[in-house]
Amino acid sequence: MAPPRTRRLRPQWFRGHVRRALRISARPGNGCRWGEGCVRFLPSPGSERPRVEAGFTLMEILVAVAVLAICLVTIMQLFAGGLRSSVIAADYNRAVFHAREKMEQILAVENLGESVEQGDFGDGFRWWAETVLVIPEVEEAVADDAMPVIDLPFDILYVRVVVFWGAGDKERQFELETAKPIEPVLMPDGG
Repeated sequence: MAPPRTRRLRPQWFRGHVRRALRISARPGNGCRWGEGCVRFLPSPGSERPRVEAGFTLMEILVAVAVLAICLVTIMQLFAGGLRSSVIAADYNRAVFHAREKMEQILAVENLGESVEQGDFGDGFRWWAETVLVIPEVEEAVADDAMPVIDLPFDILYVRVVVFWGAGDKERQFELETAKPIEPVLMPDGG
């Protein structure tokens, strides 16, 4: 015997919220005649299965929020570290610029001699400069030494510029050094 042909009366989007569905049976029998549709309630297919609820449990939501919070904190720390590094790099760039500027000012002086100076650039950066005359010492020639002693026609002026910024244990510095050849300086002892 073939199963009865039935047709659902509820729409397709309506999921099995009602345990019994209204169906029309086109098969005669049980009080129905040929050619007439017999309306009766039939159990919907799969109604014996336990109903599964869709959604998340409270524990799943708490775990997801905890993982999201840990990820966000890590990302924010990376962002803050990158920002801090960029500020430090910008400060070092400014210090290099100030040191080169001060070095060029010192080297541009005509009669440059030994001195120690310091000052402030006005934007939180301070400087300290030192110029030292370095006279090459001529060593006494040893009789068996075959190398000739060369007397240099110039003296060397050593210039050092240090730029400071920050305060306390966060104070940083950048140092720039160079040497400038100058006319020989006559020593007071006639040398």
